[in-house]
Amino acid sequence: MKKSMEQFVYTTITEAIVKRKLAPGTQLIEMSIAEQLNVSRTPVRNAIKRLENDGFINVIPNRGAFVIHPSVEEMAQAYFIRKELELISVREGFRLMTTHHTDKMSALIQQEKKALNESNIMAYLEINKQFHMVMANACGNKFLTDYLDKILNQIDLYLLIYNAIHELEKEFDTGWEEHTDLVEAIKTNDMEAYQSILVKHLDFSLEELKFNTMNYKPLANLF
Repeated sequence: MKKSMEQFVYTTITEAIVKRKLAPGTQLIEMSIAEQLNVSRTPVRNAIKRLENDGFINVIPNRGAFVIHPSVEEMAQAYFIRKELELISVREGFRLMTTHHTDKMSALIQQEKKALNESNIMAYLEINKQFHMVMANACGNKFLTDYLDKILNQIDLYLLIYNAIHELEKEFDTGWEEHTDLVEAIKTNDMEAYQSILVKHLDFSLEELKFNTMNYKPLANLF
């Protein structure tokens, strides 16, 4: 029962963040959440620890727990690093790509479509990450894959907090087409085209990642 209450609290808060009901920077007050969810403060405290470990919140000593609030500059920096890492992957891995890799990427595109059609944002983000990791994995450079995986996870958190499902659906109108174009560039052995499409793809994704507070609600009216 204890674990189920903790999971209930964790899921409720996570969904509130993902569905843009909780604004970035909102303080999570244990007593308020416990009262609204009709649970003790222990599962709330444990859920907050999990949220901190998963990167959704920051716990500031003597101040409390807050939904992460990345600035536009911070997100731009993350995308800059991501772009550089992916371009390194292209330079090192493009010549190593085979039909095995392109078949895998094509299959992932179909899975992306399915996830978006089902409004499964978590599945979509995981599949999208796998797609962008294919070339990095082909390089066989552990440091490259570790760093790229980490930055993609960080950017996924930004997408969850600032975009939610309806924003990703709008982006996906062109996102899957660009992924298809990337696969075609590999098949035609056109590295320059691949790099150009990739840069455009990532720049567009960053532009879509904008702060929007219209659907945010105060914590007192959340649950």
